[in-house]
Amino acid sequence: MDVDKLIEQEKKEMEKKLIESRIVRAIPKLYLDARLEHLSDELQKTIQELPDEKGIMLWGAPGVGKTYAMAAIIRKFVEQRRSVRRCTYEELCMALRDTFNSSSRSTEMGVVEQMTIADKLFIEDIGTTVSGDKQESDFSVRTLMIIINRRLEDMKATFLTTNKSLEKLSQSFDSRIASRITQGCEIIKLTGEDRRMRGEIRDVR
Repeated sequence: MDVDKLIEQEKKEMEKKLIESRIVRAIPKLYLDARLEHLSDELQKTIQELPDEKGIMLWGAPGVGKTYAMAAIIRKFVEQRRSVRRCTYEELCMALRDTFNSSSRSTEMGVVEQMTIADKLFIEDIGTTVSGDKQESDFSVRTLMIIINRRLEDMKATFLTTNKSLEKLSQSFDSRIASRITQGCEIIKLTGEDRRMRGEIRDVR
């Protein structure tokens, strides 16, 4: 093998390792096996045809495969060398509340900026900080509103999972957030049995 081919092969190997390391950082270990081909044909088609500036909101009962599907989508974007950020909604709220601590080096706006910089943002389990028909706090409403609105204005896709329908989210947050989710996301309901209870964590379809 000549030198040029050897150098090219080494570059490809390094790039492959870099992508794999980014995937490991972006996706929870439990869902590293997630692939688009494991999802339903309908969901795969929606993902493949999705405009670059549009995201997806997956909703449904716990354990139907929302996080697995999102992990598969994250893998797709990382392999495409897109910048991706993922967190749960509760983790986001905790990070923001921590900025109120006098010893914190982070600022509220700094945390929000982290959520708006990435090409693709994934927020899991929105609306789970309160149960039933209870109202989210003003803090939670303001936080989600700022992030979703800014990303809409910047034409950046946001991907969400929730156990609640859009109507229920509108009650938990407010109609402004529901309207913006409708504008920025394809809304898809996943159905089925709780696969966690059945021990089916991987290869969720």
